[in-house]
Amino acid sequence: MTRLTTTIRVGGPQVRLGLVGEIDLSSVDVLLRAQGEALAMAASRGLRGIVVDVDRVTFLDSTGIGALVGGFRQAAAADLSFRLENPRGVVARVLDVAGVLTTLAPERRAA
Repeated sequence: MTRLTTTIRVGGPQVRLGLVGEIDLSSVDVLLRAQGEALAMAASRGLRGIVVDVDRVTFLDSTGIGALVGGFRQAAAADLSFRLENPRGVVARVLDVAGVLTTLAPERRAA
C-alpha cells in the first residue's frame, strides 16, 4: 500500500492540491483534510477555486471518488471552482465508470 501524501500551494488565481499515492478507505481522511485546507485557503484569499492534480495517484476506490465529489460540492457551495488535473490510466477509468470524469475534469474526455 502506498501512503497518500499531499501538497498545497497557491498557483495563480487558484489553490493547487497535489496528491501522490493511493486514495482508499485507509487514506481518505488525508484527502478530506487537504481538501478542507485548500477550500479554506481559496476562500480566505479570494481565489477562484481549487485544482487537484491526480497525475501521481496510483489507485482510487469509491471512498476516494466520494471524497472528490464532496470537495466539488463544497467548492460549488462556496462559489469556488473545483477540477481535477491530469486524470490518467486507472484513475481516469474509475472516474469514467463512476460517471464523474467529465464533471470533475471537464476538459478530459472519457478514457
